[in-house]
Parts: sequence; structure tokens; C-alpha cells
Amino acid sequence: MKTENTLTHAEQNVYVIKYLTRQRKHVSRNSRMYEFLTELIDKRKKALEIKVTELEREMLIEIMQGENDGVGNGYGEFDGLGLTPERKGVLSSLIKKGFVYNSMEDWEDELAQYCTKQTPQTIEIAKSLNLNY
Repeated sequence: MKTENTLTHAEQNVYVIKYLTRQRKHVSRNSRMYEFLTELIDKRKKALEIKVTELEREMLIEIMQGENDGVGNGYGEFDGLGLTPERKGVLSSLIKKGFVYNSMEDWEDELAQYCTKQTPQTIEIAKSLNLNY
């Protein structure tokens, strides 16, 4: 069996789901704790189901590399300007799936700066590229 340090994020999610499911068996179905555990389990399962297309993966890598280039480490430099219609669609898809967000969204008159969110999928991509994430 793999140790905790060598498990992929997806494998860790599976173990967490199993653990939460076992814990839920010991709680009354009518309690708030049961509802809370059920909600956590459902969120973890949903996160595992979201797939990343090859075009989305390529754009995620591009955004991640901008976040890890040593200049303002952790801050997005991907502004989305000059994208082809196809790439705009890919960016929109990444936002809808919850992989990317505009870190400047609440700032008036600021250009967009897209950053990645830590999800099982983005963590796996970062690991495959040996990026600090």
C-alpha cells in the first residue's frame, strides 16, 4: 500500500470519502452532523468526477507556469487578452468548472488576471510538472 505522502490527490479524496462515510454511520440520520457529513461526501465525489480536456490542461499549464515564474510567485499573469474564440471558450470552461478564477474581478477598471484554484485535477497537473503549488 502507498503511504500518505505518495497518494495522488484523487486517491486521498477516495480515502476521505470512505472515512466520512464510516463516520456518518455512527450519527443519527436526523442530525445536522449527518447532513454536514453528507454534504462533504457529495462535494468530494463531485470534485473527482470533473474531467479536464487536453485543451483545458494546456491552458491550465500556461496559467500555472505564470504563477510559478518567480515574478510575484503565486499571482496570475494570464490576462486572457488576445485569445482566439476557441481559447476564450476554453478559459470560460475552466472558470465554469471551478479550476480558474479572475483575481481582479472585484477591482474596478483593472485588467483580468486569471489564477488557478487548488482542486484534485490542478494539483495532479502541478505535480506532473514539478511545480510548487
